[in-house]
Amino acid sequence: MQEKAKNQLENGMSRIWILFLVIGMLFLSIVYAVVTKVERNQVKGYAVDTLKFLQSTCQKYDDYQLDNLTSELQTITNKAKILTLYAGEDERSLTQYAKNQNLTGIYVMDEDLKVEVNVAGNSDNADDLLDVIQSERNLKTIVRCPRKTYADQVTIGERIYNYAIVARKDENGAIICYDDITALTDDKNEFSLASLLAGDTFVNNARIVITDDEHIIGTNINSMQGLRIDQCSVTNVRAQDELKEDKDLFQLTDQGKTWYGKHELYRNYYLYVFYDGKVVFENRKYFLAVALAIYIIACLILANLMQRNKKRKMQQMEKEYHL
Repeated sequence: MQEKAKNQLENGMSRIWILFLVIGMLFLSIVYAVVTKVERNQVKGYAVDTLKFLQSTCQKYDDYQLDNLTSELQTITNKAKILTLYAGEDERSLTQYAKNQNLTGIYVMDEDLKVEVNVAGNSDNADDLLDVIQSERNLKTIVRCPRKTYADQVTIGERIYNYAIVARKDENGAIICYDDITALTDDKNEFSLASLLAGDTFVNNARIVITDDEHIIGTNINSMQGLRIDQCSVTNVRAQDELKEDKDLFQLTDQGKTWYGKHELYRNYYLYVFYDGKVVFENRKYFLAVALAIYIIACLILANLMQRNKKRKMQQMEKEYHL
């Protein structure tokens, strides 16, 4: 009888330990899930704030570019208007004017839009540029309406041109002035997005990447500036189908490291914010360690209580047996 009572007592304690083990696993799982969600949401908030900052930076950059473009087009238009006073001069005089005004080239055209004078300068794409201008209606419109002017920026191959169209004053026709600004544009781009973010630091040491979907045009990592998107290593900006979406926060694994972040399209820019996975969940292990310590302490307390209870019941059973 006493042995049976002891077995029942042992079985009861075993069941309590099994239940306590299940509770402990559930407790640690809940702590893990809650901390993970809190830290993920915190990173989302950081990423959203950083993306807003990048949007603001891109907008300022675009405004800066637009102001520059407006000023440059106004300048070349004024040069073209002044040239109307010399449209009847010989090619030598026009060549000297182009040189003095830093113009890449000049076209003087009759009312049928046939080129009378071509001051080509040093441009390999002059004919292609003329084809683009002639393919639009602006040239014909200005010949018909001499008071109108037109100026724009166009890209031919890898070259960038500003050009202006004005009507001739000596007879019906048009004058086109153009300027190759490729080198100047490269300098301005280097000064803008490339330098605005280079060396910047953000919350949680975020890595910032701005691309035009072909090249990295802005980043706070100097070694990545100007690379093609397929040349990146750790923060590789790959095709959209390679980004594993996890609600609003994507996960990217590269060279054994895991990164979390957000991305979005703003105007013509692709904005990316990356965080090292170790940084994102750096506090999780501490919370789990604290939770585990609490659980171990609870186990020790339970073991002590159960040992005392077992001892008390064993003493009680021995008294009853002797009676």
